[in-house]
Amino acid sequence: MKSMHRLIAALVIVAAAQAALAQSSVRDYRRTHERQILEEFTRLLAIPNVASDRENIRRNAQFILEMMQRRVLKPLLLDVT
Repeated sequence: MKSMHRLIAALVIVAAAQAALAQSSVRDYRRTHERQILEEFTRLLAIPNVASDRENIRRNAQFILEMMQRRVLKPLLLDVT
């Protein structure tokens, strides 16, 4: 039973260390790319976002799609009109 507790404690320590490393990596990325992140966010916020304005809703969706693609994701834009 003691060996099981030690194993669990070791796993918790490893998980905490991995979480801290990931958090540090995210902070480093944000610091390094802060200007680009804010510029991209500002461009997104500049697009009107009113539900009745279909043209700009599509522009918002396209902008977000492109943001995701730049992050090597493969989003799919669905049009429900």
